Amino acid sequence: SDLLGLMKYTRDRNPPQTRITALTQNVVYGEKVVLAADGHDRFEDTRREDLRYSYRIDHGEWSFPSAQQPISIPSAPMGRHTIEVAAIDLAGNRDLTPAIDRFLVAYPWWRNPLTLLLGFVLALNLILLAGFLIQRFRNLSRTLEEREEYQRKLEDEVASRTQKLKETVEFREKLITNVSHDFRTPLTNLIGYAQMLGSDPRGNLDENQREFVDIIQNNARRMKRLIENVAQSLQGEDPLEKYPKVPVDLREIAFDTLKSHALSAQDQRIELELVCSEERVEVIGSDVLIGRLLDNLLSNAIKFSNPDSEVQIRITQEKERTELAVIDEGIGIHSQDLPRIFDRFSQLHHGLKDHVGGLGIGLSICKEIADYHNAEILVDSTIDSGSTFTVVWNEEKPEEEEGID
Repeated sequence: SDLLGLMKYTRDRNPPQTRITALTQNVVYGEKVVLAADGHDRFEDTRREDLRYSYRIDHGEWSFPSAQQPISIPSAPMGRHTIEVAAIDLAGNRDLTPAIDRFLVAYPWWRNPLTLLLGFVLALNLILLAGFLIQRFRNLSRTLEEREEYQRKLEDEVASRTQKLKETVEFREKLITNVSHDFRTPLTNLIGYAQMLGSDPRGNLDENQREFVDIIQNNARRMKRLIENVAQSLQGEDPLEKYPKVPVDLREIAFDTLKSHALSAQDQRIELELVCSEERVEVIGSDVLIGRLLDNLLSNAIKFSNPDSEVQIRITQEKERTELAVIDEGIGIHSQDLPRIFDRFSQLHHGLKDHVGGLGIGLSICKEIADYHNAEILVDSTIDSGSTFTVVWNEEKPEEEEGID
């Protein structure tokens, strides 16, 4: 104070203090930085609302003071930045220890160069994948169409071949029917006339002539038997079921079969022998079919036997087991051929190539006849030693009925 009682004005020399109350820490590139600050004048010579604020970034130039809150700062360059804010009072005093903070300016994640690169690569891969899938689909469609076309052609080919096969089978059946019928009639007549010649009671034939007549009968019967085998095997003629099964004597069947093959065996210097008991050996079956079975087995045994050898028919019966065996001393059958010996039209590649006269169906017919009689047919053979074919019945011996001899 002075003597005149007047107040003297003294200029404020104390700057206000500053603090940052809000700041956008992570700023998207191109957007503004939002800042809020607060100040306090030590002696409150300047009210808070009258304080102005100035800022600078990265130690650059201070901005023009402004009292506006919040402060909007134009976008800064990419990267991390330091911002300083200083409050200024009405006397023009600036805070010498400005408030300091930091913020980061960066691209948004979708504008990040790495993200853009990855997005581009992903989009390119998706385009390539889509192109591949489209091409793959086209290829699959083309392949499917080709397969469908191939399947249609294949079905047409199968249908065509099936029709041709059907026509061939029908033609074969007709041919077999006609040939069998045409052969049977003259053969039956031939056998009948030969029997008439052989039984001439006037004795006009000498011994040699009678032998020739017997040979004619034997071969005619054999040819008729072969025709019956072919017809039965290929066309189903002469079904087995039409032959009833009754008690039959295997000895009688074997004896009759031996007689019918006696001349052919004699021509090849083969001795035939029947080995069995003197009593009846009965099984349940058809004498016609069992005779055909034994005829085929004996015919093969003679056909594939060496001269000056023996072929034997052996019949045994013990309790429930009855065996009918044809044993020869011929060339034998190779072990590799045995598993398919009973297959129809099977070709034997070992041991029999130099022998002719078989049609390849006789043994298959024997197997069918054995199956019809619930019997089993077995074969045991050794090369150059001979073969044994055995038909086995495993059943109870039939009881003899009155009136059956």
